[in-house]
Amino acid sequence: MWGGREVWREGNGGLEHAHETVAGSRSGMRVRSLTERMCDIDREMPIASDAQKDELTRGKMTLTAEVRRLNGQWWSFARRRTR
Repeated sequence: MWGGREVWREGNGGLEHAHETVAGSRSGMRVRSLTERMCDIDREMPIASDAQKDELTRGKMTLTAEVRRLNGQWWSFARRRTR
């Protein structure tokens, strides 16, 4: 019998945490996207007008808050798994 099936039957295959694993992966992909946008903002900043800089700064603050929120969810998941 294939070893993966045995692990799955025994309940040690990690399937009991599948939802958290998928949510963590999705959060990680979203953080990557947000971080890329923040890097774009950093590149735009030197050539932006003062009004544009204000708008870019507000946008980056919003993105930073979202990254912190998502990272907080990931770390709370990681703490649950280690208990």
